[in-house]
Amino acid sequence: MRLNLSLLPLTILFALIAVASCATMKCAPVYVVEKGDTLEKIANKLKVPLKALIADNPCISNPDEIYPDCMVRIPKQTKCIKP
Repeated sequence: MRLNLSLLPLTILFALIAVASCATMKCAPVYVVEKGDTLEKIANKLKVPLKALIADNPCISNPDEIYPDCMVRIPKQTKCIKP
């Protein structure tokens, strides 16, 4: 299969735009759950109300059951927190 070289510059341009937009992001709007985390602990760590954290994560059916490596949305009013 031959590579269509006319699309190569366009592909490179889109890749550069994607990388540049990711590099300019100041913080990610998610928190990756670690072993031992609970929504209450995450809320305290991020200094957000627990109710706001639960409201921003309607896909979590039981707030008492979250698992490592799950992503929890962080309410927009929070500031970036270094890990």
